[in-house]
Amino acid sequence: MARLGQILLIATSILLVAGLASNSYAGRKAERLGKRDYKKFCRTCHDGSYTSPDGKKASKLQPNSLASKQWEDKINNKYKSEHEKLTDPKHDNKKVLDLVSDKSLKNILEFLRTHGADSDQPATCG
Repeated sequence: MARLGQILLIATSILLVAGLASNSYAGRKAERLGKRDYKKFCRTCHDGSYTSPDGKKASKLQPNSLASKQWEDKINNKYKSEHEKLTDPKHDNKKVLDLVSDKSLKNILEFLRTHGADSDQPATCG
C-alpha cells in the first residue's frame, strides 16, 4: 500500500511539473508572437515617423514607454477608440482594426507587459 502511495505522489509531481512547464511555454510563445506582431503592426507607425492624413503625429511608443498596468489600460480601454478611423499606409491602407486580430492584440499585450517600464526586462524597441 505504501508503494502505491509513492507511485501516486511521483505521478502527481510529474503532472504538476509538466503543467507548469506548458503554461510557461505558452506565455513565452505568446510573448514571442506578440513581439513579431508589435513590429509588424505597431512599430510601423509608433516609431515616431508617422503622420496621419489629417496631420496628427502618431506618438512614439516602445515597450518601456509605459508600465504593465498602463499597457493593459491602453490596449483594453483605449486602443479601439484611438485606432477606429485609422488606416495603415504600410499595409495597403487597410483599417488598423481589421489588420490586428484579437489574438494578435492579446499577444502584443503579453509582449508589452513582459517588457514594460516596470518589468525586469524593459525593452527599448521591438
